[in-house]
Formats: sequence, C-alpha cells, structure tokens
Amino acid sequence: MEDGSKRIVELYNSANNNKESIALLNENGRDFSVAEMTVLSCLAIVAREAEQSKMPNLAKEVDYDNVIKTLILNSLDGKIDGLKKQEEYSKIIEAYKNIEPGAAYGANIVYRGMLDNFAPYLDPVYKEEVFVYENLRLQELIRKGHIYWGANKERLESILEHIYGCLVLAIGLESEYSYCIDFNKLFKMLLIHETGEIAIGDLTEWDISESEKKDIERKAVVSILSKLSGGEGLIKIFDEFNSKSTLVAEYANLIDKLEYDMQVKVYEDNGAYDFSNYPKNVVTESKRVKDIIESGACGVFDVHYQYDKNRYQKFPCMRRILEETKNFDFTKAEKTEIAKVPRLRKIIN
Repeated sequence: MEDGSKRIVELYNSANNNKESIALLNENGRDFSVAEMTVLSCLAIVAREAEQSKMPNLAKEVDYDNVIKTLILNSLDGKIDGLKKQEEYSKIIEAYKNIEPGAAYGANIVYRGMLDNFAPYLDPVYKEEVFVYENLRLQELIRKGHIYWGANKERLESILEHIYGCLVLAIGLESEYSYCIDFNKLFKMLLIHETGEIAIGDLTEWDISESEKKDIERKAVVSILSKLSGGEGLIKIFDEFNSKSTLVAEYANLIDKLEYDMQVKVYEDNGAYDFSNYPKNVVTESKRVKDIIESGACGVFDVHYQYDKNRYQKFPCMRRILEETKNFDFTKAEKTEIAKVPRLRKIIN
C-alpha cells in the first residue's frame, strides 16, 4: 500500500481522539470536544474575514486562510509524525505555542478567546458571534448514518466533529499529495458545507429527495451567510461545493464521503455496531444495501465500502485511503497523547 495513504489514515486515527477529548464543559447539554471548539474557532475566522474587520491588535496583512490552517494544525500537536510536511507543520505549531506574530498569534487569540469567552456566543451581539451561534446547532446534531446502523456508543460524533475529521483529511492530503488544489478554498468549503444541516437535521438521501434537500439547505445557508457583510462570497463557495463542477468541489465532496466511511470503520473496530442484529429501516432495507448484504458483506463498514468504492475512482489517492482504511485496525493502532486543553468553568445560562 502506498505510504502516503497509510500516513493519512494514521493521522486520522490519532486526531480522531479529539472528537472525545473535552475542551469545554457544558452543564446544559453535550460537552464541547477539542474537535468542536477547533471547528467553531475556524468558523469565527471565516465570519471575521467575511465582515472584513481585522481582529484587535492584529496586523492588517494577516492572512485569515493561514489562521484557519494554524488552528487545525495546533489541534494536531504531536500527531504529525511522518507526514511529508512535518517540518513545516511543526514550525507552525511551535509558533502558535510561542504566540509569535502573524497567523500563529491570530489563531492563538481566537482559540483562547473562544474558550475563555464562550458565553457571549450563547447571547450573540456581533455578526460574527451570531454566525458561530447559529452553527452551534451542528454540535447537537448527531451523524444520522451511524444511528441508522444502530451505533451504540456513549458519545457519537456530531456534525461539527465530522467537519473536523474532514479538515484533518484535507491537511493529510495537502501534505502527502501534490494535486493542484486551492486548499485555502477547500478549508472554507469544508467548514461551511454542513451549515445547511441546521435546517434539515442531517437528513439522508433516504429521508428526502436530493432536490428537496438541496433547496432547503441553500435557503438556510443564504439566510445565515447573507447576514455577514461578505457573505455572498461564502454563498458562492457553498454553491460551488454542491455543483461539484470544479476540481476543488469534487475533492471536497469526496472528502466529505470518505470521512464518514472512515468513521464507520473506527466505530466498527471498537464494537459500536452489531451487524448480526442491525436495525431494519429505510437505509438498511434499501435494495442496493440489501443486495450488498446478500452478496456476503461481513460488516457495516464492508457495506459502506462496497457501496462507495466506485465514487473514488477519479482520485487514486482517495481510493488508496479507502483501501488502507479497510485494512487498518483502529483498535490496535498506536494512539498519541490527546491535546492538552484546560477544563474551564461551566457555561451558566
């Protein structure tokens, strides 16, 4: 198996711990994970850039795209061993720790500020806060595909945590492969591609027609993004994602699908599914799924593997990552230490 794909799967496995590592306690609902706080911090940057207002005490020339990348990389502290861009990424992480000028300083201010001042986002005043507040709904929405297959786990991933997994895969792909992809646009695309789920609650293709789903999603996205002064640019990025008409949009859509397939394998390896007694519902009883099962599928991941493997034919790297996932043992793989994030005061409403 090609080494780059293996390194990406190992990175994903290690970073996946951040979906369960708690960054902020919440006495009124689910605690916020490191993964969720990282995504919310990145969304705050997306909103701040769209508002075209610089962060306090931040130089005007700061590159917001690099702030987003720095936030993601910081969450991967200690998990980048072996990546081709390990040296470059290590310097970014070290700059973040030392609060050096530029993107590292901006990322540190935003992430620490998000942790220390999270309460205002529950009673938003500024447009950026409103945007983050509206996306908080994604923390409450559990990925429905896992529920259809009867996943039994104390903490199932939220949509925010799914977005985090997509961002991690994007980092891995940037490091290991040299496709001419606009990664800055890709990060933004992945960050906002689920915003429409606020309106539809992560309904699947079996719950609602694709055209109805896209219409509801877009109306919600337009309503939310148009509140930002520069929201029109983000709406165009969202539309590009749904059109799948550009290389970066195709790439983002496949990352979205691949991350879900990989998470299914993580859950399966850790005993979250009972394939011998899976639920009967509109998904598991669909003709194609039943055909795959009757043809000898040996588990929930195997069903997804057979269902999705042809999606990745255009990008060999994606196909190799799926194959590596199939052969990877997520129960025995070495896991690095989780990110050190302080437990802060509980949110009091």
